[in-house]
Amino acid sequence: MRHKLLLSRVSFFIRAFNYEMRLKRELFNNCKGNPRQQKALALAIYLKRLLGRTSTLHDYTVNKLHKISGLSPTTIKKYIPILKQMGLVQFTGKNSQHMVVSKLSSHTSNRNINIDAFKFNTTKDIYNSLRAFLVLAIQARKDFVRRTIQTFSHPSSNKEMRSARKTMKRLVKAGVLKGLDDVYCELGLSYARMARETGNCIRTIQRVIKFAIANGWCKKRVNKEVIPLKGIAFRDTGEFFTYSTQDTLVLMHANTYFISEGISNSLGMVYIVGKK
Repeated sequence: MRHKLLLSRVSFFIRAFNYEMRLKRELFNNCKGNPRQQKALALAIYLKRLLGRTSTLHDYTVNKLHKISGLSPTTIKKYIPILKQMGLVQFTGKNSQHMVVSKLSSHTSNRNINIDAFKFNTTKDIYNSLRAFLVLAIQARKDFVRRTIQTFSHPSSNKEMRSARKTMKRLVKAGVLKGLDDVYCELGLSYARMARETGNCIRTIQRVIKFAIANGWCKKRVNKEVIPLKGIAFRDTGEFFTYSTQDTLVLMHANTYFISEGISNSLGMVYIVGKK
């Protein structure tokens, strides 16, 4: 019995091998700030990957999906109704006995993000991958603003200058910049902002960042000021410094993140949302 179960799982993953995964940018953006939708979307991606191009599980039952996917019956019973509500799965057939995972990508390429870099081993891996991409998208928007300002300030041609000026006007209209003479100042990206925009707690964000760094998706630079002060001896530093050691005062700033070129390309065109 266990041998048959193993073969069934292997056959499903063989069908999904080399299957390029794309995700609608609309689905990606809509799950920001909502961990429940993020979990549901991660499950939909897992099922899409599992079922391959047909995206169909014939004669669906909770037990059958449990055997094929390894998901617990409790998880299936909890999230299938949520997936139906979000329009991510539907049931077809005379008696609605076939489960079909809805199309998660758009025919228009620039309306998708490439999620081939996701880790697809488990739903937890996909969930962490999705949350990491949501965080990296914030940094990608900051990078987009920085590049646009730099191009507008130091264009290599008139065509490049006109294009950058047009983008700058969009940024001003969206409230991202104050005006065309605004300058970019790198203040880092705080855990608080990442938590606020993704809807997750700070501890979760810290785990997600570690996950992204471990997979080579980004690098982190810790920003801190260290002031030598002999004899401070771990005293209370008040509100002006983060902490003190035996002979130093330390002021921590938000970390700076550098996205790898591959992930930057996967995220593709950045929508102008939020502030720099």
